[in-house]
Amino acid sequence: MPQPQLQSFPSQQFEYATDTAIGDGLKSAADGQLYSWNLDDALGHWGRYGWELVTVVPVGGKVIAYFKRLLNDLIKKGVSIRFKD
Repeated sequence: MPQPQLQSFPSQQFEYATDTAIGDGLKSAADGQLYSWNLDDALGHWGRYGWELVTVVPVGGKVIAYFKRLLNDLIKKGVSIRFKD
């Protein structure tokens, strides 16, 4: 049987990043309560740029968040995009 051509399937490539400060949004405030707006704000920054939260792992009293986003074709080709204000 002939093997299927890999070019016929669209390949998706991802880039990955980590954030070790994400746990700061989970620390209690001066009044001893947890407020979700700190965590929402931190995750919102990632989401604005197309990052997707993959998993969160506690390590040694800290929290590491792992993110991924689809690698854009222009980035793969090394094309630089500049935005004007």
